[in-house]
Amino acid sequence: MNDKKESEKFTFSHLGIIRLFAIWGLLDALIYYITNGDRYKELVIHMVVFLLIYIIAWKYPVLIKYL
Repeated sequence: MNDKKESEKFTFSHLGIIRLFAIWGLLDALIYYITNGDRYKELVIHMVVFLLIYIIAWKYPVLIKYL
């Protein structure tokens, strides 16, 4: 009985990780399209996006569970 609960948690965590990688890939493709491949602009936009995500997660941690 307890093993089944552990297995369900394990599966859910893998699905969450897969979802985050999919979001990461879409974000990366969108940023590449917007910047036309300019590496400096990509770096700046990535930095801004991840800082915003970090600040939102710090201020409103309940929102992150919906990702």
